[in-house]
Amino acid sequence: MRQRNIAIITLLTTAIIYIIFLIVYANSTYPYIGHDFSYFLPRLLDSFLYYKMNGFSIQWYTPTFGGGFPAYPNPQHTQFTLPQLYMLVINPWWATLATSGTFILIGFFSTYYFFRSILKFSPLTSSLGAILFNINGFIFSRTLVGHLGYLTFPLFPILLIAFTHQKLPELIKGIIAALLLALLIHSGGFYVLVIFGLSLLIVLPIMPLICPDILSVKKLVFSFLWTLLFTALLTGSKIYSTLSFMRFFPRIVKEEYNVYFIKGLLGIGLQFISQTIIIPAVKLMGGDVLKFEAFAQNISGNQYPLWGFDMSLSPALFLIFLLGIYNFLRHSKQLRINITGKMIALVVLVIVGLWITTEFRLTQGWIYPVLKKFPLFQSMRVNIRYASAYMFPMVLVGVWMFEKIQHRFAYKYKLTYFFVFSLTTLLSQLSYILINPQTFFMLNYNVTQSIDTYTKIKQGKNYPIEKLIINDDIFNLLPLTQNASDLYPYEPLLGNKFKSFHPEVHPGLTREQMNGYFNITNPSSLVYPKENKTYPFERIKISEANNF
Repeated sequence: MRQRNIAIITLLTTAIIYIIFLIVYANSTYPYIGHDFSYFLPRLLDSFLYYKMNGFSIQWYTPTFGGGFPAYPNPQHTQFTLPQLYMLVINPWWATLATSGTFILIGFFSTYYFFRSILKFSPLTSSLGAILFNINGFIFSRTLVGHLGYLTFPLFPILLIAFTHQKLPELIKGIIAALLLALLIHSGGFYVLVIFGLSLLIVLPIMPLICPDILSVKKLVFSFLWTLLFTALLTGSKIYSTLSFMRFFPRIVKEEYNVYFIKGLLGIGLQFISQTIIIPAVKLMGGDVLKFEAFAQNISGNQYPLWGFDMSLSPALFLIFLLGIYNFLRHSKQLRINITGKMIALVVLVIVGLWITTEFRLTQGWIYPVLKKFPLFQSMRVNIRYASAYMFPMVLVGVWMFEKIQHRFAYKYKLTYFFVFSLTTLLSQLSYILINPQTFFMLNYNVTQSIDTYTKIKQGKNYPIEKLIINDDIFNLLPLTQNASDLYPYEPLLGNKFKSFHPEVHPGLTREQMNGYFNITNPSSLVYPKENKTYPFERIKISEANNF
């Protein structure tokens, strides 16, 4: 009981301190925030305005972007997200920070529950595992840059709990997993969905190697089938409408890093130690962080800056790896390992999971090029982020090592190691103070206009779209605040140079009438043209003034 109380109190304290540090760091450059907020905050405001005017209903289309554009069918639509819910009471900037803090806090306790109740590790080990997994550069950098679709990353242990809990019925497991997957899909977390899938490929076969009786293949299959059913019910309309929309904007992207396999592996390793180990060492020796950035880009074969590269884990995890290896070598003669066919099969499955994940990260191999031909994978890029799929497996192995090591120590030494590793993990985040956040996180979006617009919407301003303009500055809300729709908005779905975007509308008043049409696109023509008896990019007809 005493150990459990210490573990939970430490866990809660660490989580709160970490979230406060993240929020304080995020606000240290206020009002300038990350680049991708320039995409998400205007859309959060657009959906907020929709709710204010129409109540709780699906926002199928919007006039605010592209001269009339689909909303709900857009895979990155924000309407059914936690930041959107928080915006009922706080502005969009604080709503995104509150969302990140909420998911991180849930991540801390779900990870603790997984290690403690599923794997039956000790309270101290379980608490340390939660700290090691949830304090990482991936979620820190995603929050600062403004990647709202990635904020659900800490929730991965919930998926493991749903699939492996021994006392829950398969039906309940399926519902829990489906709710999480629905959250990912409705939050634009398709990348996270792939990351979770890759992590599962590695973690699921590792778990029986640690706890032989933890998984039942039969129960796992039934849980998975229930998950598919309930996920289809919760997200079927979203997926179908998104696929219908993306027929016209397939966003086929190709990313190749073109590095040798061994060199690529070194690049992956650098991702986990760059911010918490390498950069402090570079600074301590008086080196140039920008030179290290160039080196990291070269060894990885990509041109993404350090914020895209960052997957940094705690130095404590790597110390645990060293202690675990030392402990194994020291007591190797006393070990009696009974190698079975099941064990060999599980090891093979782990290797296969690691191999597939590595192919996704390096953009090369035998399996990834085949999967890349499927619609979902065709539209995905920035493969460097798939390295995050290794994070939970690494923490799982490290925590298992710590569990084995700490059994050999007296209680006071267990506590000492626990506090030292927990404190090291928390303090490792101070390494972000050593870099220039303006440069590192591309903080070039001034959030004050978003907050001002939010306040005015709450006060009753509706911003009707009266004209179409071409806005050259994607980092402001000028179109909306001038009652205008940006004809060529910042929309990754449209690809580079708007190759698939051919609107019939032009800059000018939306009520302008020409050849029987208003000067605004009928957005249903970009999702269900046949059903609506229209064609792609057709404008709203004068005879359909009610729709206008």
